[in-house]
Amino acid sequence: MKLAYRPEIDGLRAIAVLAVIIYHLDLVVGGTQLLKGGFLGVDVFFVISGFLITSIIMSEYHSSQGFSLVNFYERRARRLLPALFTVILLSLPVAWYLLLPSQLEDFAASVLSTLAFGSNFYWDISLQEYGAESAQLMPFLHTWTLAVEEQYYIFFPLILLAIYKWWKSHTVAILLALLLLSLQLAEFVTPFDHSFSFYMLPTRFWELLAGSLLANILYYHPRKDNDTLLSKTMPVFGLYLIVHSLLFIDFESGHPGFVTLLPVVGTVLIIWFANKDELVTKVLSGRPFVAVGLVSYSLYLWHYPIFAFGHIIDRSPGTDDKFYWLLVTSLVSVGAYYLIEKPFRNKKRIGRKVFLGVMIPLMVFLSVSALALLTSASSSQFEGVDAKAEKQKRVTWNGSFEVCHPVNEGTLDHRKCKLSNDKKNILVVGDSMAPDAAWIVGKSFPEHRYIISNCGGCVPMTVEQLSERRRPDRLEKINKIRYSKSALIGIDGVVIMTLMAPPEYIDSYVDFLKANGVSNILIFGNYLKVKDRVSDYYARHNSQEAIESAIRDHFFTEERFVSYDDSMKALASKYSVEFISIKSHVCRSKSECPVFIKDRPFSWDRHHYSVEFSSYLSGVLKESLENTWLGSL
Repeated sequence: MKLAYRPEIDGLRAIAVLAVIIYHLDLVVGGTQLLKGGFLGVDVFFVISGFLITSIIMSEYHSSQGFSLVNFYERRARRLLPALFTVILLSLPVAWYLLLPSQLEDFAASVLSTLAFGSNFYWDISLQEYGAESAQLMPFLHTWTLAVEEQYYIFFPLILLAIYKWWKSHTVAILLALLLLSLQLAEFVTPFDHSFSFYMLPTRFWELLAGSLLANILYYHPRKDNDTLLSKTMPVFGLYLIVHSLLFIDFESGHPGFVTLLPVVGTVLIIWFANKDELVTKVLSGRPFVAVGLVSYSLYLWHYPIFAFGHIIDRSPGTDDKFYWLLVTSLVSVGAYYLIEKPFRNKKRIGRKVFLGVMIPLMVFLSVSALALLTSASSSQFEGVDAKAEKQKRVTWNGSFEVCHPVNEGTLDHRKCKLSNDKKNILVVGDSMAPDAAWIVGKSFPEHRYIISNCGGCVPMTVEQLSERRRPDRLEKINKIRYSKSALIGIDGVVIMTLMAPPEYIDSYVDFLKANGVSNILIFGNYLKVKDRVSDYYARHNSQEAIESAIRDHFFTEERFVSYDDSMKALASKYSVEFISIKSHVCRSKSECPVFIKDRPFSWDRHHYSVEFSSYLSGVLKESLENTWLGSL
C-alpha cells in the first residue's frame, strides 16, 4: 500500500535544512548571530523521519504483502548510502591535499566511524563540542545525525514489530512511555554530560518517537476533515513554535531536553493538522519549499564538508566567501540529487544486485582509503607533542604529588574531593590551563594536596557576569560551585591560572576569596599561544630550527593575550596577593621566549604545556614560589 505524498513535509524539510545551513554559515546581523537556534533544524528532521518511517512500516505491515525487514533496510540503504558515499569519495583527495596530519587523523577516523554508522560515538568519545570553533574544521561532524537515524532504522522496526505481536492494543501507550523516558533522560543527562546527550540515540530517541507516535495515532485515529478549528489554528501555532525556536533558543539552553519540545511539538502539530485549505500547508506545499525539500538530504550532506574545507583554506572568511560556499553547495547538491539520489532509489533502474555490486566494493574502497590516511597521519605525528602524554599527565601526575581532579571522574564539583588532614589543601582554579598550574606548583611542593577546579573555557565568573554572555551549562555549573562558601571549606590557599580571562572576572573572584577569609592567593601569568598545533609544524618542516622559526612566526598576538601579564600584576597589587609572571622568568625579551626545552616543545597543542615544559617551569620558578605563601605553609 503506497503512502500518499504530502508536499508540506518536503516544505518542513526545507525549513529544517535551511535553518541548519544558515546556522553553520555563522552569519552575524547587527551583532547577533542569524538563526542562533538553527541547529534545531536537525530536531525537525528527526520528527519527520520518525513519522515517515513508522508510516511506511505500518502501511506495509497491514497490507496483503506484509512487512519485510530486508526490503525496509534496502530502501533505507538506497536512500542514504549512495549520496553519502559520493560525498566521502570526493572529500578524500581534498582532505589529503588540504589537511595537516593532526586534522587528517581526525578526518580519517570520522570517515571510518561514519561508514560504520557510528560517527556519533566518535564525536562523543573525542569530546568534539558541536558549537565550538574547532567544529568548523571537521568536514564530517554533521554525520552524527545520520548515525542516530541509522541506529534508529536498525532497532526501531524490531521494537515496533515486537509491540505489534504481543501488545498491539497498547502501542500508543508503550510508545508514549518510551518517549517520556527518553525525554526525561535527556533532561537529566544534558547538564552533566552534554556531549553524550547531544550525540547519542538514547537521549534523541524521543524526538524520532514523537513522529512515530503521531504516525500510530493518525493510522488508528484518522483526523476528521471537519476539525476546522484545529485545522486552521494548529499548523500556525506549530510554525510559530519552530520559528521561535530557530530565532531565540541558543546552543547552551539545556538542549536536548524540555526546551527541545518547542520545535518537536511544532513539527508534530504541522504534520498532524496540515490540510490543503490551510495557509501554512499551502505555503509549505508551494514550489520553492518543495523544491528545496526534495534536495534537502544532498544539501545537508554537502554543505558541511564544503564549509569546513572553506574554513580550513581561510580561517577568517568574509560574508562574500560564505555566500560563495552556499552557491557551490546548492549547485553540487542539485547535481547529486539528479545524478546520484534519484537513480539509486529507483529499483527498476538499478536492481538489487547492481546496487549491492556498487555499494559493497565502494564501501570497502572508502574504508581502506580512510585507513591509509589514518595510518599515514598517525605515523607523521611527533611522539612528544600529541595529547597522549598530556592525558597521562593529567590522570596519573606520574605519582609525583597528590592530586584530586574531579573532571576526570565526570564531575565539576571539587567539593567531592576528599580533603587531607595531614597536608595543606591547595585549590587550583582556572580554565583548561589549571592542570598546568597544578603540575608546576605540585612538582615544587609535593608535600601538599592539590584540588583542581577547571574545565575548558571555564574561567571564574559571577552570576552577573554569566548573565552578560552566552554561556555553556558547564560554565554556569562550575562557577555556582566556586562562588559558594562551602567551596572554600578546608582550603589553605588558592592558585589561579587561565589563558586570558578578562581581568574583571579574576578581580571579582579574588574579591570573593578575600571577603571569605582566603588570604593565600597566587595568580600566574600566561605564556605563549600559536595558531596551529605544534605537531602540524613538525609535519611541515624537517629541522628543529625550521620548526621553531615557523612557530615564532605564528605566535598569537591579540592585545588582550599579550597584555594579560600586566593586567594580572595590577590586580594582584590591588588585593595584595602574589603574582608570578612566567614570561619574565623564562623570556630574555618578547621575541626570545623558549619554544623548545632541549628537543621538546613547550606545548602539546597550541598553548597547553607539555610535561617537559611544565617540569622545566617548576624548576625555574621554584625560588619565586618558595618566596610566596606556598613556601611558608
